[in-house]
Amino acid sequence: MMKYIFLITIFFSSCADSGVEFSVSNKSDFDRVDELLEIPLSKAEKLLVIKEGEVLNITDASENILTSQITFDKKIIFQPQLKAGETKTFKFVSAPAQDFEARVYANYHPERYGDMAWENDKVGFRFYGEPLEKIQAPTNGLDLWYKHTSKIVLDEWYKKDISKEASYHKDHGEGCDPYPVGRTLGGGSMSPVIDDVLLMNSNFTSHEVLENGPLRSTFKLVYPPIKIKDKELVETKLISLDAGSQLTKISQEYSTDDQRDHFNVAAGFAKRADGDRLIYEKGKNYMVYQEPANEENGQIYLGLVILQGIEKVDVNSYTYVNPFNKKTENHSNTLAYITYMPGAPAVYYTGFGWNKFGFDNIEKFETYVSDFSKSLKQPLLVTYTNNK
Repeated sequence: MMKYIFLITIFFSSCADSGVEFSVSNKSDFDRVDELLEIPLSKAEKLLVIKEGEVLNITDASENILTSQITFDKKIIFQPQLKAGETKTFKFVSAPAQDFEARVYANYHPERYGDMAWENDKVGFRFYGEPLEKIQAPTNGLDLWYKHTSKIVLDEWYKKDISKEASYHKDHGEGCDPYPVGRTLGGGSMSPVIDDVLLMNSNFTSHEVLENGPLRSTFKLVYPPIKIKDKELVETKLISLDAGSQLTKISQEYSTDDQRDHFNVAAGFAKRADGDRLIYEKGKNYMVYQEPANEENGQIYLGLVILQGIEKVDVNSYTYVNPFNKKTENHSNTLAYITYMPGAPAVYYTGFGWNKFGFDNIEKFETYVSDFSKSLKQPLLVTYTNNK
């Protein structure tokens, strides 16, 4: 479900033939069945000799090989699927490479003006690329794909939309994209806020996919420089999505020559009029926002978690002159503010739940986001044991 630093106690490793046994414990009072556990690859490789022609795998107590992935940043990840207070035993083993079914996927779509779209078995997202600015105003907010299927479907939705077989703005049995972004942060983008002015960027200019499943997709987006007074900031986003998670992770960085020059940034959601609702309590590092109900597409609940904590939550309103039709638009965003220090990324998670796919009401989704936030602070416990 998300990325963590794990506490590891090693007693000793066993012989290569029988594998290396370890246990994983959930000390929380809530289930963590979708969460991904990640362990440094270097740790596993020190304990287990990989046979020629084989790779590192993970088995459960019944010796079934579990879906796992070696990430681009040298971790091995899998789903322990732990209930509250539960402990399970697993093994690192040397075994032939497995063909696991992908539960995540990220893809660049030049055929649709350079969209970057990504999804898992729960939700989908997209950011807009530079080619789109040739036909419409800059739109660097985060768009949302509502899904009520666990299948990977976005590529097929694009094909059917472009061929005019079926618009992805309408639900044809798997979900749709009815979410309006415009010149807002959409479903959880981030921007600098200088003197109460939200400095939204243009669309991204380059992309790089770093990994694509079966359990995690990760990619990088680079944006044009943002002018702040006499300085230029180059914006990059490192984005990942784990199987089973409602929230996607974004590590946002602004590079500048002056590494001492801190400033405010804010992530947030487009604020709608009438029928919306915000849940935020001072001191919490998350907020939940309810979109107004839609007769055709139901209701979604957006959630945002910021690792370093939220300094304040406020509504920022502004006018915008659309460069294509020259009309003046009025927009608002509900923002979660933090102080950004150059040299390290601002890390946060954003996503949503849908009342047609797992979340009947905002209270259920708030519980999900709250537990997600707690999980960041209370990692699963990994212990290596004697398995001779």
